[in-house]
Amino acid sequence: MNFTKLQIAIFLTLMMLVPACARTGEKPSDTKYDMSGQWHFEVPVGNNVTKGSMTLVSTGVSTGVSSGPVYTGTLTTNQGDNILEIQSFSLKGAAIEMIVLSPQGNVVFIGTLNHAENSFSGEVTYHTGARYPMSGGRS
Repeated sequence: MNFTKLQIAIFLTLMMLVPACARTGEKPSDTKYDMSGQWHFEVPVGNNVTKGSMTLVSTGVSTGVSSGPVYTGTLTTNQGDNILEIQSFSLKGAAIEMIVLSPQGNVVFIGTLNHAENSFSGEVTYHTGARYPMSGGRS
């Protein structure tokens, strides 16, 4: 059987597309997620669970060509009378990076937003270097 160059090119192109089509349930990396709004969260710390809430507002500013929106906001926990400033919050695809200013030092969260955009999970690193799982959802 003789194949033309065009038929071979079409076949090779289709073969390159197959892996991309097989990833069902995934949003493309350039999908625009949105985390604006009210969120609740919890952080299990030993025998206790720190609970809190945060409010995020999109600044509409992108941190780069392939980066997502940047947010401002505040965060509060059940660990006292506090309203903490979110120093930075970026969303690149579904990847979240947040830095919160606490009186003791910066607290960093690295995590992932789920595809339905209604919950997140990841790891928080306290100013002491201690790391704990953190998860939350829309309020």
